[in-house]
Amino acid sequence: MTKAYAFLASIAVVAALATAGTAANGRTGFEIVMGKTRSGEKAIQTYIDTGKKSYSAGDYFLTTGPALDKVGGKRIGGVAGVWTIVSQAADNASVIIHLPDGTVYMDGLMRHTAKQNVLQLRGGTGAYKGARGTATWRTLPGDEIAIRIAPSN
Repeated sequence: MTKAYAFLASIAVVAALATAGTAANGRTGFEIVMGKTRSGEKAIQTYIDTGKKSYSAGDYFLTTGPALDKVGGKRIGGVAGVWTIVSQAADNASVIIHLPDGTVYMDGLMRHTAKQNVLQLRGGTGAYKGARGTATWRTLPGDEIAIRIAPSN
């Protein structure tokens, strides 16, 4: 895991830029940003070392944080994720985003050096029930990540 990903996992605070739409039922997608809030609210992150001492395959990070309507904005939900280390180059991510109209689930491989990673939507609750499509994660300036949720047609 690169220092940038370790930093991002440790501050996995989600700010929703737009929640107009879902990843299911033919509606449009939305985008969120992971970063710091203006009020200083941060995610809680725990590293679990399961094997030999230090960062190695099988270890994982647990992260929870607030979901905001925009960067530094009003809290509208939350995010929770598990990043399982599969190699020095990649983690398997399983992420749940809770929003006022439901919860969306995603998972997939995240390569540490990639500028963009694509996770698969695996379903959800409420407005996101049956969600399928992709969640594209891309690095932004300032060690933040934009996550674009796009439904499949």
